[in-house]
Amino acid sequence: MPLPLPIMQCYDNLYIRINQLKENVMSRVCQMTGRKTQSGNARSHSNTATKRTFKINLQTKRVTLDNGQRVKMRLSTKAIKTLAKAAR
Repeated sequence: MPLPLPIMQCYDNLYIRINQLKENVMSRVCQMTGRKTQSGNARSHSNTATKRTFKINLQTKRVTLDNGQRVKMRLSTKAIKTLAKAAR
């Protein structure tokens, strides 16, 4: 049984709004190395395994590209350290 038109239209607007929100959300991924959140087990004293996540340490940094343009990037601290070593 198809939904009445006003309800269907309401659901379409909600779907569009949710998709727009998803586009604006930034994922926890390093823009240079591609590192992201990993999953593993938390081990208690009795060695019981429960699932947990290891989140990456992201920082917002301004990076100068080869053409002289400065861009804001979300980088992991490991990538920042690598850039600092390369600049020496």
